[in-house]
Amino acid sequence: NVVDDFAEYADAAFGLFPNVTRWTTFNEPLTFVGEGYGDGVHAPGRCSDRSRCAKGDSEREPLVAAHHVLLAHAAAVGKFRRRFGGTTAPRRRISIVNCGWMAWPLRAESPGDVAAADSFLEAQWAWFLDPVVFGDYPASLKTRAGADLPRFTAAEQKALAGSFDELGVNYYTARYVARPDAEHPATAAAEGIPKLNNLYHVAMYRGLAGEELIGAKAGSPWLFSAPPGLRDVLLWLDARYDRPVLMVTENGCDQPAALDLTEALAVDDAFRVNYIRQHIESVAEAVALGADVRAYFAWSLLDNYEWADGYAKRFGLVYVDYASPALTRTPKRSARWYAETVAAH
Repeated sequence: NVVDDFAEYADAAFGLFPNVTRWTTFNEPLTFVGEGYGDGVHAPGRCSDRSRCAKGDSEREPLVAAHHVLLAHAAAVGKFRRRFGGTTAPRRRISIVNCGWMAWPLRAESPGDVAAADSFLEAQWAWFLDPVVFGDYPASLKTRAGADLPRFTAAEQKALAGSFDELGVNYYTARYVARPDAEHPATAAAEGIPKLNNLYHVAMYRGLAGEELIGAKAGSPWLFSAPPGLRDVLLWLDARYDRPVLMVTENGCDQPAALDLTEALAVDDAFRVNYIRQHIESVAEAVALGADVRAYFAWSLLDNYEWADGYAKRFGLVYVDYASPALTRTPKRSARWYAETVAAH
């Protein structure tokens, strides 16, 4: 019943908040599906590894959960368009927001690595966006997943195809990808994506000794600053989906732990200023090359509860004193810089 229930919930929200003109159905299904049913790191904590998860199947359940997310998205968009009119007026728009890394070939001169990197981009981005744009899963996923991948009916494909007015893009970091070989063994798992089938070696560095990191390391172990990756993701999406309207709906970082040890250090967040500035410049490069990017949102306004990391990681432009009864808020250097940048544009 989850598809119908979600559609009814969405329709109730559309009716309760008529002044809201921009909606998204789901935020980061790659994360809550992959990490919830693949790695078991996030709720509901299901995976195949019985040392961490009491129940679950990391190869099958993410595919089933994702399938129902997509059906629920299409049903909610159907409610939206019936309520507000067929092809939605420009004032009212609805989207889905996905996330992912940029994947660059580990060895740019290797055709195998080039193909692996493009295939890995499909594994992250096209898993959820191909059905929303084209009405069906990418052929590469069908090949990898086989009979474990649920299939859409003809009616479901019709409801899914074109079920968006704009696409939301959450981008934080990038990876190098190679076709596995003796020096670069296959990566067993990545972000809970199922059915990787030993097809990819995913790395944060070039060189067997890790001498060339993909970018400056932030505070989270998965996050490295790789601004050109945002440009390249936007251009990849632009080419694959024939110039859709794109929005960068999340982009930001936590600082390296040493820079967040005290409030004084955390508020003077030059690392974050540089990260956001460089990524905004990367968006401008994508626009100059033809991508139709209409918005950029920094993550996040406030230090907040970050998934399974809780309050341990600070992504905010505003510092929150969790020890204060009033949860005192102090704008960081990045908040002032961002305000000035927005005002100037």
